[in-house]
Amino acid sequence: MWFTLAWFGVEFRTAEVRLPDGAIASVKRFVDKREGFTEADITAMVVEQYKILRNIVPLYRQLQERGQIEISTTPFYHPILPLLIDTNSATLDKEGTTLPEQFAWPEDADAQVRLAVEDYTARFGRPPAGMWPAEGAVGQEVISLFARYGIQWIASDQGVLAKSGRWGYQAENADVLCQAYRAVDEASGAAISIFFRATESSDAIGFQYSGFPNEQVAAREFVSRIKTRFAVHAQDPANRVVSVILDGENAWGAYREDGRPFLRALYATLATDQTIRTITFSEYLEGNPARHVHPHAQSDQPRVYDLFHGSWIDETGSAPGIDLGTWIGEAEENRGWQLLTRTREFLAKTQHTPASAPEAYTALYAAESSDWFWWFGSDQDSGTDADFDDYFRRHLKSVYWFLQQPSPQVLDQHIVPRTVVWSFTQPVRAISAGDSLTIRTNCPGQLRWWTDTEPTPQSAPLKPRGGVM
Repeated sequence: MWFTLAWFGVEFRTAEVRLPDGAIASVKRFVDKREGFTEADITAMVVEQYKILRNIVPLYRQLQERGQIEISTTPFYHPILPLLIDTNSATLDKEGTTLPEQFAWPEDADAQVRLAVEDYTARFGRPPAGMWPAEGAVGQEVISLFARYGIQWIASDQGVLAKSGRWGYQAENADVLCQAYRAVDEASGAAISIFFRATESSDAIGFQYSGFPNEQVAAREFVSRIKTRFAVHAQDPANRVVSVILDGENAWGAYREDGRPFLRALYATLATDQTIRTITFSEYLEGNPARHVHPHAQSDQPRVYDLFHGSWIDETGSAPGIDLGTWIGEAEENRGWQLLTRTREFLAKTQHTPASAPEAYTALYAAESSDWFWWFGSDQDSGTDADFDDYFRRHLKSVYWFLQQPSPQVLDQHIVPRTVVWSFTQPVRAISAGDSLTIRTNCPGQLRWWTDTEPTPQSAPLKPRGGVM
C-alpha cells in the first residue's frame, strides 16, 4: 500500500484535486491513516488511481487546445526505425560487435508510424504535427515514412547532425545547431523539418540539476547556460531555437518533490527573462504574430544531407559519438534479431496480412520494440534482464499462437543466461545453452545430462554448495 501511495503526486497525497471530468481524486485519507490498511482500503486506493488515469489524456488535450503545450508522439511500439528498415544500415563502433543476419521489413516501420498517428488522432481529435523517433533514432530512410503520414517535424540529437553529410556539420556552432533543417528523401522528394537537441543543456536537466541544493540557483544556471552557450554567439538570435529534449519520465524521481520546485523555478525564470522566449516546435515553424514569432517555412530551411544512422545514445564501451549499438551488435542482441527475423519470415510465408491476422501482427510489432534489445547485451543492465528476455520471446510465441501454429522450440531457449533451479516439486526438463543449474535436494545423487549437439548422456556426482545438498 505504501509503495503505491508513494507514486501518487504530492497534490493527491496532501489534498483533494478536481480533475478535468469533474471527479475529485485524493489519497490523503490513506496517508493520514498510516497503518492498519484493509483490503477495502486497497480497493479504494485503486479507484483513485483509475480516476487519475482516465483524466491524463483529457488534461493534455485540454492544454493543447488552449495552445499551452504541443504534444508529439512516437512510432507505436517504440521501435528503432532504421533497424526495422534494414539492420545492415546500423552504425557499430564497439570492438567485438558484428551485424546479425539481415532484418529488412520497411513495411513494419511504416505500420509503426501509421499506428501512432491513428492512435494520437483518436485520442486528441487531430493528427500529430510532430514525432520524436524512439530514442531519437533516425537515418535517411526514415524521412519518407514520416512525410507519408503528414508529420511536419521530427527531432534527434546534435550528435546526429555532427555526423550527417559528407563531412559532418559543426554542431557546436550555435548558428549551425539552433535552427530547423529540411530533410529530403531523394527517391520521392518528400521532405520534413528536423530539430537537433542541445545535448549538454538537455542532459543538465536530466542528470545534473537534481543535485543542486537550491532550485532557484539551478534554474538561473540553466538560463545562464543558454545565454552564454548560444544566445551571445548567434548571429541571428531572433531566428535561433535551442531544442531542449529529455526523457519525460526518468529525471524527476531524482529531484525533490518529483521536480515540482525546480520546474516552477525554471518556468518562472524563463517567463520573466527578456531575451529568451519559450515556444513549441510547431510555433517556430508556423509563426505566431501575437507573440512576435516569425514563421520558418520548410522551403527556407537549410537542408541536412545524408541524415546519419544514429540515435541520442552512445553505446557504453564504444568509440565516442552516437550510434545504434545499444540495440544491435552484441551476441544477445543479435540472437534477439535472429529470432525476430525467423518469426517475421514465418508470418510472411503464411501470406496473412495485418487485416487478416491483426492479433499476430500486433504481437510482432510489440516484439519489435526497442526495450527488449536495450537490455540485451552487456551495455545495459536492468537487474532483471531475464524478465525482458521472457517477455520478448512471449511476444514472438504469440505470433504462432494467434495463427494456431506450434511455436518453434528455439523460442523456449533463453537469450539471457540465468540460473535455473531444479527440485523434486518443480523438476526442469531442459535448460538453455549458457544457463546455470542449481539442484535443491536433501540427499546425494548423480546428475545425468546430454545436449542437442552431444546426445550421449554424461554424468557427475552432485556437489554440495554452502553446506547444503
